[in-house]
Formats: sequence, structure tokens, C-alpha cells
Amino acid sequence: MEASFGVDMREKWNLLGYSVVTFYYARPGARDNRPPMPEAASRGIMTVEDLQRRSDEIRRGG
Repeated sequence: MEASFGVDMREKWNLLGYSVVTFYYARPGARDNRPPMPEAASRGIMTVEDLQRRSDEIRRGG
């Protein structure tokens, strides 16, 4: 997944907001090394207003 153009071209206040969906395919009985992360999965994504507010804070040095 590519989320933006190169990081060398971005300013630190140019924030990105996105969500990701991952499909995991395995045969019955398969194992992996990733624990469930329901807290992270249940977090909402930032609104445009939230992104703008945070961007402005960073631009001002905060």
C-alpha cells in the first residue's frame, strides 16, 4: 500500500489520514506471530477537521 508521494517531498505538517483493510488467507490450523489488536482496530480515523487542527499545531511548533 502506498499512502503518499515521497517523504522527502512532504512537510512535517502534511498529515495523512487513511484506514487499512487486510485479508489474511491460511489453511485450517495455520499459525502466525501476530496477536489480536482489538483496541487499535476499534480506533476511529481522524476527520478532515482533526487533521487540519493537528497540522496547524505542528506548523506552529507544537
